[in-house]
Amino acid sequence: MFLRRILISFQLLFFLCLPIAADIDRVLKVRGDSYYPPFEFLNEEGDADGFNVELLRAVAEEMGLEIEINLGPWTEVRGDIESGKIDMLMGMFYSESRDRLVDFSTPHSVISHTVFVPRGSSITDIEDLRAKEILVQEGDIVHDYLLENHLSDHLVPVADQKEALQLLNRGYHDAAFLSKLQGLYFLEELSLDKVKTIEATLIPERYCFAVREGDAELQALLNEGLNIIKINGTYERIYDRWFGVLERRDLYHRFQRIILSSAVAILVATAFLLIWNWSMRITVRRRTRDLQEEIVQRRHIEEQLASSLKEKEVLLSEIHHRVKNNLQIINSLLELQRNSLEDTEMDQILRASQGRIRSMAIVHEQLYGGQSFSSISLLSYLTELTDSIYPAFLGDKGRIELARDLEDTAIDIDKAIPLGLIVSEIITNSFQHAFPADQGGRILVHTRLVDSSLRLELSDNGIGKNAEEPGDDQAANGSLGSQLIEALVQQLNGRMELSFCDGTAYMIEIPLKN
Repeated sequence: MFLRRILISFQLLFFLCLPIAADIDRVLKVRGDSYYPPFEFLNEEGDADGFNVELLRAVAEEMGLEIEINLGPWTEVRGDIESGKIDMLMGMFYSESRDRLVDFSTPHSVISHTVFVPRGSSITDIEDLRAKEILVQEGDIVHDYLLENHLSDHLVPVADQKEALQLLNRGYHDAAFLSKLQGLYFLEELSLDKVKTIEATLIPERYCFAVREGDAELQALLNEGLNIIKINGTYERIYDRWFGVLERRDLYHRFQRIILSSAVAILVATAFLLIWNWSMRITVRRRTRDLQEEIVQRRHIEEQLASSLKEKEVLLSEIHHRVKNNLQIINSLLELQRNSLEDTEMDQILRASQGRIRSMAIVHEQLYGGQSFSSISLLSYLTELTDSIYPAFLGDKGRIELARDLEDTAIDIDKAIPLGLIVSEIITNSFQHAFPADQGGRILVHTRLVDSSLRLELSDNGIGKNAEEPGDDQAANGSLGSQLIEALVQQLNGRMELSFCDGTAYMIEIPLKN
């Protein structure tokens, strides 16, 4: 911390010692949007207020500039700067087409835009907006973007973003494309509870001061002033005062949604979790596509590119972490249910279900903690899986030996989950049915890689076929497991051989490449 403060002090001293390119002794005519909170707006006293206003005043104070701020309708103030009637605007999004009419400072903010929709809307992605009625602020950067990219022929321009959200909240039109922070500000201020944002953040744009075309003198002074207030901490204090509460509230709402989705996930069955996991992979692909589109749009901002890639990694990690937690919660609920049962048959059914859930949870735990989000180590997975099954049969420990002879390879999540269910099902069945109470024995898990296939042998030296004969008390319990094993082998495009010589042996061969 001490070294960081010294570095900042040297940076500040460096900028303060640089010669100022030129002095401006006139009062600068500055304009902004009269209703663009929290960036710039007229407050209750009729004075200019907002993040942009406070930021410009801080820059003007550092650089010794005299300014006169006058706010008005956006279309009017934009026309004034483009025609050269005023010296500068406090806030304008950069675009190549705009840069031909005015000059921009270095960006003082990067503002993300997103889509606001009525609750219950089927719109989840920017591609869903095609042929929809989209509300936009007239003359805003999003308005320019939609016109240039021909996303929809049904644009509905309005005077400001507040009007757009109010219309959407009353049920008019399909969506509104707005600044994310400003939209959240209006949702809170106006208590608009019938509107939400989609998850994706879209078209991040550079937000700058704008000066008259060719005014390099003022442009240089503004750039230098921005550098100084960012180094001395003034910028950070102003930003936190205007946006800190909004960002923390947005984080709180995201946390609430995570808690709610976790609670719902506890109530679903194992089959639904498999389907849910599949749907999450589709969502990840969609998010990845969105990130790739975002990278193309932001190819001139290398720092934002790195941030986008980091966001993708966090998203993938969070998905696997959330699935693992949900599975562990279901496993705990089943354990509580078992503790309240006296029915041995029902206890075995619940124990088998716990094994199936545990085999899936370990996959997501290894994906969450590993370097790859699409594959895991077969050796590590089967070792942890078999170690987790053994404690469930502590009464058999010492009497029954669990042996492993495993060869390692990377295995995709698509194959890891069904494979884990097969191993869990067969080993659990061996513990439960292969050895009478007075008989010890051995269970073996053996894997080998042959060409592009995995050969899996699961065997025990128990009582063999007698445990599976019709009429045995355990046959009914094993029927679901047997059907599940056959179905999973077929799902993996594998083949299985079952023999009952000196116990029970499953020989399963699974192709690792489709």
